[in-house]
Formats: sequence, structure tokens, C-alpha cells
Amino acid sequence: MSQWIRRSTRLAVYLRDGLVCVYCGADGRHGGAVLVVDHLVPRVLGGGNDPGNLATACWTCNARRRAVPLWEFVAGLDDAEAIRRRVRNARRRALPRQEARELDQDPPDWLVALRERSDAGRRPDPLEPPSEAFHLWPVAAP
Repeated sequence: MSQWIRRSTRLAVYLRDGLVCVYCGADGRHGGAVLVVDHLVPRVLGGGNDPGNLATACWTCNARRRAVPLWEFVAGLDDAEAIRRRVRNARRRALPRQEARELDQDPPDWLVALRERSDAGRRPDPLEPPSEAFHLWPVAAP
């Protein structure tokens, strides 16, 4: 099983999900969110790269979820049922593969910007301390 998801498949997942995070609704096209593809069943728990197991997530939700099962991740959230509904609806829709391939051939400005944000979000400089934006969890004082 390949570890990589093709760029056109990644884009097709984003398009299928409306370019928004299925968990919090952060907008990757107009709102500036960094989008990533999330595995609904994490790879470490046996999930694969089939489209039904992929969903659009913002960087923050993806980092908070980690490899936690989806039901466990949403259980403590106020809008758990709305998240379950968005995920179910996303999984039912077909991937717009042809549209993704066409956009990939001649990417519009919004797609170039989205990819730049996503690439920057996935590859922080390991030699630099994390910025305030990367502190997702409160740190307890010693």
C-alpha cells in the first residue's frame, strides 16, 4: 500500500469537501486555512488511501486529532453530530477527479496560494523554535 496520495487525488478530495475542513469548517480557499488530507481511519489503525477514507482537514484539526479514532475525536466536541454528518456526506460524494486533473494542469491563483500555505504548514523548519501559532495545547507551568 502506497504511503503517498497523488497531488490530483489530494485536490479532488479538497474539491469534493468544498475546500473546507470537515471538522471545523475552516475555509482553505477564501479563509486562508492550511488544508491537509486526513485519514478517517488512521493509517496506524489500518486505514488506507482509498477516497472513502480521506477527508479534508485544516492543519490545526489534523494535528489535534493525530491517530485518534474519529468517533473518539468528535465525542468530546460540542458539534459532534454536525461533524459526523459532514463526514458522512463527504464520503458519499464522488471525487471530482477530472476537475482536479484539469486544475492541476493549469492551477488558478487560489490553488497556487493554497498549495503554498499547505506546503509551509507541513514543513516547519526544524532548526527554528515553533511559533505561537503552532502551540495547539496549553502547556502546564512547572
